[in-house]
Amino acid sequence: MLSCFQQPPFSCSISLVPRQLTDGCDDDISPQYLAEWMDATAILDLHINAKQWQCEFPKFAILSDCANITTDAVCNGWIFDKSIFSSTIVTDFLLVCKDSWKPTFVSSLTMGGIMVGAFSLGPLPDIIGRRKSVLILSLWMSVFGIGLSFSRNYEEFAALRFLNGMGCIALMQALAIWGVEAIASNVRVKFIFVIYCFQSLGNLLTGMLAYLVRDWVTLQLYLFVPMTVTVTYFFVLPESTRWLTVKKRYDEAKKIYEQAALLNNREIPSHLLLIPVGDPPECLSVGASSSSCNSPEDASPWISIWHIFKTPCLLRRLLILFCTWASAMLSYYGLSYSASNLSNDVHLNFILIILVEIPAYVIGMFAVDLLGRRSVINITLMLGGTFCLLAGLMSHDHYELIVGFSLVGKFFISMQLVTVNVITAELFPTASRGLTIGLCSTMGKMGGIFAPIMSAMGAADRSLPYVLFGGINLTVGMLSLMLPETKDLPIPATIQDAKDLELKTLDPFGCFRKMQQQTIEAEGAPPAPAAHDSNPLSSAGQVLKTGTLLIRLLILCGTWLAQFLCYYGLSYAASNLSADIHFNYILVILVEIPAYVSGMFALDYFGRRLVLNFTLLAGGSFCLVAGLISKEYNTVIIVFSLMGKFCTSMLTVANNVFTFELFPTVSRGITIALCSTSGKVGAIIAPYIAAMGVVNRSLPYVIFGAISLVIGVFTLLLPETKGLPIPATIQQAIDLDRTKFGIAALWRKRNPCCRAKEPASTEASSNSDGTL
Repeated sequence: MLSCFQQPPFSCSISLVPRQLTDGCDDDISPQYLAEWMDATAILDLHINAKQWQCEFPKFAILSDCANITTDAVCNGWIFDKSIFSSTIVTDFLLVCKDSWKPTFVSSLTMGGIMVGAFSLGPLPDIIGRRKSVLILSLWMSVFGIGLSFSRNYEEFAALRFLNGMGCIALMQALAIWGVEAIASNVRVKFIFVIYCFQSLGNLLTGMLAYLVRDWVTLQLYLFVPMTVTVTYFFVLPESTRWLTVKKRYDEAKKIYEQAALLNNREIPSHLLLIPVGDPPECLSVGASSSSCNSPEDASPWISIWHIFKTPCLLRRLLILFCTWASAMLSYYGLSYSASNLSNDVHLNFILIILVEIPAYVIGMFAVDLLGRRSVINITLMLGGTFCLLAGLMSHDHYELIVGFSLVGKFFISMQLVTVNVITAELFPTASRGLTIGLCSTMGKMGGIFAPIMSAMGAADRSLPYVLFGGINLTVGMLSLMLPETKDLPIPATIQDAKDLELKTLDPFGCFRKMQQQTIEAEGAPPAPAAHDSNPLSSAGQVLKTGTLLIRLLILCGTWLAQFLCYYGLSYAASNLSADIHFNYILVILVEIPAYVSGMFALDYFGRRLVLNFTLLAGGSFCLVAGLISKEYNTVIIVFSLMGKFCTSMLTVANNVFTFELFPTVSRGITIALCSTSGKVGAIIAPYIAAMGVVNRSLPYVIFGAISLVIGVFTLLLPETKGLPIPATIQQAIDLDRTKFGIAALWRKRNPCCRAKEPASTEASSNSDGTL
């Protein structure tokens, strides 16, 4: 909790707006910010509205009536409003006019220190141990935190904030890693959530202290002098037994096990005394954890992290977590900084933002055990992003709703922040756990650096920060589905343990892996592809030379073109639905998620081709109707436009699935690339067609609808792939047309005499008993 005093937004130290000292009107000895002579609105606005005078010194001369300004005079000083804060760095270091950017910069600089500390000091627990790291980092943070109160100028203050930030994040990481490794897996999550609950408590106490202590120098002392207590942790906390066994210091690990067993009146479990194969004979007498059977390269954090970078599944995992941490920190700190825009009371805003965190942590503690880590991360990212978008796009007149949506967004983002800490600690091996958490935290702090800058955009447009936070969260939420689940699994000790997590969980590609496993365990294997199929370019050439496959490819290029054209076109054209462009855009986007879910079930129930055909025809019809209805029926137009977007979004799912299943393995990547390229051509054209709505509102909808209807008719020529294995060779791809309702099947139905000429060997060869 004490280490979290560093974390709150910096607004309590910078929130003062100055005005100039006016000769002849203001009292030279004790000038007042809102003086009695400032009755004229023009004078008041001129002095306190930074937008109007844009930090250019307004020069004026004073007549007998100080409310009138006729000529210019030189500015002699500044008067600060001290009704809220008696002293801040703005008043003490005179950070006004050309230096007004410095308060925001020092906030970003603090986040920069946290980022540098996460990377440079983050590996410290892996190198010297968890226990020593806590001692060093506690002293580090206490010294530089107290030093802030004695800063003589802005440069010293900024440098100390940077150094203090470095120690803050590293100390929290060291304590979190030690706790995760020291406790049982069934209480691991609760430990992480308790840490974050105390962080919120520390932030809450900071807000209360800032309310009581309005002088920033005294406030810094109140915050950082108690930090010296954490030095005593060195004499209370034992070293992590996992770290000791990885470092092959088995005698020290055994002593800690014996002390724990004696304290709890328990016997040491036998599996903790297993000896790694190949360890020196002198280790046999002291015992070791069975999870420490590491290869030599796993013992060093730097070698271990290098192996992570060389392992595709672990590298992918790390990159996704980079994005997740950056999104979490950006939104967490960004919403905290933006709290000053919620109401006129900065302390109330800050306390409201902090108060939602504790219930978020408590609910999240149970949610991750009930739903799993990955599900909670995905849900919190998506919902947090959605509520941020809603808060940003609401009209300023709906003040209560804006505050409500902002707080709900902070609720989900707080839950996400602690969950991502849990899953990061559970996805990587022991030797590099501190380093990987440090890397992820570094990326998170990069988001924290940009948070105050994005929040400052709220001065120009209140909605802009919320839209940015929401959009980033929604994007990263989709990526989080690619992470493996770690619920009820032991944390990995080695690189191989971390890789094996992919085999023990059902990730988004779980269905694919399940089919792979069934194929491996099957009694027979599919025939190997023909020799000419081994080259993707040669196979693509065969696709272009084969009539049925070429027709199939051209039709799919058309469906992808229609998909992207209508998808982006309807989004661009949303501005023409009603007067509120933000409301239009939200409506158009909100229909996508239920469309994707509906499409997922429809494809398995009705088949690929039927869904593809229906979405094109229905979507095109709705677009046509929306375009041809009179503008007077605005509600009906909006409904039909949304239904068109719903069908187009469902088409996106069907198109991707269908294209994968219609072409041979070796050329599947090339054919998908060709189809996707056709789709991007549609995306390029979409804004130009949508722009025609300025001339004629109905024109874009008519064009989108007509293209969808025409291509929808051609999709009837495609074969159905539901329940069929994906083709491995050119011949297997051709044979899809021999299934029910394929091109060849329709041809045979109209030309019965041609059936005798069809080779039967292909279908017969697929049956082991030789029957058809």
